[in-house]
Amino acid sequence: MIYYLSPPLGIDALVDDPLRAVVYLFIFIILCIYLGKIWVEVSGLASRDIAQQILDSGMMVPGFRSSARIIEKILDRYIPVLIVLNGILIACLSFMADSLGALTSGTGLLIAIGIIHQYAETISKEIAAQQYPSMRGFLGLD
Repeated sequence: MIYYLSPPLGIDALVDDPLRAVVYLFIFIILCIYLGKIWVEVSGLASRDIAQQILDSGMMVPGFRSSARIIEKILDRYIPVLIVLNGILIACLSFMADSLGALTSGTGLLIAIGIIHQYAETISKEIAAQQYPSMRGFLGLD
């Protein structure tokens, strides 16, 4: 069982045992989708949370009443699909990095990308706040 839960490292392992690669990828995709669903619920990105944020900001969806339940139903069409697609893409990217012999593991690569993106976002907010001091509150820097 542990054999199928560890990634095939390198192209040789993929060619030698494709069943292991398929089983690992399938299990990894399922786990990434499940983790994505948990993350959306915990981090406040669920459709009910986003619907409330939309109403609190004063925005409206054209052609619909300004109700949290209605906006939640609209968002329920998209958010679950995006969670599944995101889980599949993250799992495949991590699997490819592990299997093709990247410099680090696939998961480590994704974490590094996330950290670099967060630093770039922080730097761009700081630069915008220096150029436009009145936007500090809008950017969440006060």
